[in-house]
Amino acid sequence: MKIERSPASVALVAESGIKAKKAENVGPAAEPSVVAKLKHAQVSSADDIDMAKVNEIREAIANGTLSFDPSRIADGLLKSMRELG
Repeated sequence: MKIERSPASVALVAESGIKAKKAENVGPAAEPSVVAKLKHAQVSSADDIDMAKVNEIREAIANGTLSFDPSRIADGLLKSMRELG
């Protein structure tokens, strides 16, 4: 994702009233408990990944045999957009 810094985007942010705050004490040393929670979350979410499927997709990409249905992807995107409003 690219962050635009065009005059129009700057004006839009200014109109929205969003205030930027200076980041202070950002980094692992600032909040050790946050880092610990994130590490635990990474370990916990590892069970949610089907590594057999991941390896299957990697092999298909490497072999040039990965196939997908563009219309199914488009339908999913449109459905998501409708749900967002």
